[in-house]
Amino acid sequence: MLNYNPHDRHNIKLHLQITLLQPLSHISESVGNQTNLRTMKVTDLEGNPSEVFTLSGNSLRNRILRRCGIDSFLSQIGVQVSPTMHHALFCGGAIDGGTGNDLDLDRKIRQLLPCLSVLGTAKPKGLFGVSDAQMVHGRINIGDAYLACVESAKYLYQMFPPALPIEVIPALEQIIDGKDLQHSQRVNQWLHHGSPSDVNNYDLKALLDEWLPFLGEKLRYYSDWLTYSQKTRRDSLHDPNFAKHLIGATPEPQKMISQGDLFGIVSEPETKKGKSEKAKPEKERSQQMIMGNWLLQTGATLYSYWSANVTRIEEGFIADALLKFAESPYLGGQSGTGCGLCSMQFWFETAEGDRGEFMTITPHAQKLSDRATESHARYKEYLEDYKGFLADSKSDIRSLLNG
Repeated sequence: MLNYNPHDRHNIKLHLQITLLQPLSHISESVGNQTNLRTMKVTDLEGNPSEVFTLSGNSLRNRILRRCGIDSFLSQIGVQVSPTMHHALFCGGAIDGGTGNDLDLDRKIRQLLPCLSVLGTAKPKGLFGVSDAQMVHGRINIGDAYLACVESAKYLYQMFPPALPIEVIPALEQIIDGKDLQHSQRVNQWLHHGSPSDVNNYDLKALLDEWLPFLGEKLRYYSDWLTYSQKTRRDSLHDPNFAKHLIGATPEPQKMISQGDLFGIVSEPETKKGKSEKAKPEKERSQQMIMGNWLLQTGATLYSYWSANVTRIEEGFIADALLKFAESPYLGGQSGTGCGLCSMQFWFETAEGDRGEFMTITPHAQKLSDRATESHARYKEYLEDYKGFLADSKSDIRSLLNG
């Protein structure tokens, strides 16, 4: 068994800021030939529910950790897996019967498959040689990535102020901190005097009237970050330049004329009216179309909050997945048509009070902090030990991997 303790865990928070280098497509629904962006409601600075764009945490989880991280893991240890195991790794598995709770299996998975320990999976019946289906709970939570704009300013300020332009912080301090302070004073007034009377002259409306135009200029409203793209797909059958590639485009050799054709003898069966009734060719449906897409503009920034209870090896797996993603840093859909290229910056916090930069990803280079470098080095060392165990035919790791 690998010399690795899967119970030596720590809590770590990761703050992610995404900067769009190309427009972003992330669809919630389609209406006819038009696609709309995914949005969520947030409570804005005035206390009202407002729509704002969000990139789902599930898409971040699957695009970066599942696809990139597990692809890198399997490539480095040189193992191919069964279709059932492949689905459990890359798609999250499926529960196909009554569930069990095999603690020994859970321990083995966390020791031998740190990628599944981080992400979790729904283990179907028979996988890993265990008859019952079982939930393997993941150790990371990934939040939606919220667009930095006026509507989401309160949420971002309370979660991670560095995700906002520094010049808007004083305005938000006056609006949000002043309101929170007034609320605390009213609660204390009620606790000590039994009446939540006003304790200061805090005027939210006056502050909003003063600062909203400034915030609208510096942060912009959600609608100001939208752009519309319309694409036309021409029917290739109607393009004369490519018609030569169709079957029958070149003239076929002339057929010999039969005697019956020469004298006008009808060869088709007669109808009741005594005339031949030929089948009319079915009219081909045109493939030409116009498609419209709402996109998030280049230059927009998004914020996502991640929290994990992981080992240093599992933290190294996260770093390895991010490095793999950096080879092709595209998010959302339509990457083949000029959408989704981005850069990322991660900051970390631990329960012990350590904090700082974790990793920066751009299309041209990656920058790892000392912590990320150390965690990734531990993970790479773990994989080298892993390959040594796989070389031993008596090891049960290969059978566990192959399901």
